[in-house]
Amino acid sequence: MMKVLVAVDASETARYAVQFLSQLRPAWQVIVLHVIDVEARTHPHLSGGLLQAYHTQLTRQLHQEASRLLSHVERQLRDSLQQLEVVIREGRAAEVILTEAQTRQVDLIILGNRGLSTIPALLLGSVSYRVSHRAPCCS
Repeated sequence: MMKVLVAVDASETARYAVQFLSQLRPAWQVIVLHVIDVEARTHPHLSGGLLQAYHTQLTRQLHQEASRLLSHVERQLRDSLQQLEVVIREGRAAEVILTEAQTRQVDLIILGNRGLSTIPALLLGSVSYRVSHRAPCCS
């Protein structure tokens, strides 16, 4: 059985990927992964103590948003897929996706992109670019 990792966020391209999977109804083992990358968020200029409190509050908020998102995704896919697992991880998005893919020995990774223009993509780096060039299933 093919093992597929689907990395989702709140983007339009991630919604399209989930919708496509629900219509395709493949006989795959699917792992839906959402990565909470707190460090990718901009932080206000705060003192050390306040920054830690902000970080904790932001992390809690991102977990709540991730749970809502993944509940929706799971409802969309539950009837379409034989084997479905939903996972939330924390860390740098590309590295977490790559680690999860390698650990689970997936055959395919599906993820969207934010569509950054050339300059921001060069400066910030692109998760989809890094994953597609370093994925263990593509080597």
